[in-house]
Amino acid sequence: MALLGAIAQVFLPLSLMAFGGGNTIIAEIQRLVVDLHGWVTAEEFSGMYAISQAIPGPSMMIVTLLGLAAGGLGGALVSTIATFGPCSALVYALARQWDRAKDAPWRGAVERGLAPVAIGLIFAGGWALGREILDNPWEYAILALSTFVLARWNVNPLKLMVAVGTLALGAGILLGG
Repeated sequence: MALLGAIAQVFLPLSLMAFGGGNTIIAEIQRLVVDLHGWVTAEEFSGMYAISQAIPGPSMMIVTLLGLAAGGLGGALVSTIATFGPCSALVYALARQWDRAKDAPWRGAVERGLAPVAIGLIFAGGWALGREILDNPWEYAILALSTFVLARWNVNPLKLMVAVGTLALGAGILLGG
């Protein structure tokens, strides 16, 4: 029971911090579950993140995988409810008020103010994951180029992933890797 309580203590507060989507809290989740609690290794975290992005459903299903790794089925249930429950209840409660204030000046100010926060948190999550899985300058160059392409042009991310994967595979074959 103490472990399930610890899992809830990790994910409950993070639920309400996910401005801009779940990816904004990835860096903090990694810090807590890898560095602080040691429930998974950095490599396991990166693998779970990749799986959670590939499976259908919310992109934050990583919390279910982390809960499962930390505390079995009970941990998976607690981490999922702790992550999705509070923010869902808050959004439900505030949605009507938000719609009523669609022309209010404060609404635009809130949206403009939270946008850079969300971007910064997403960048921090990407940086935390990249530190663990990028091994050489070529991988950093591919990351930088991909980020530039996505920021500059309206490119389908799946097409970019296929192109980058094809280039990386070709380079690996050419370099004898």
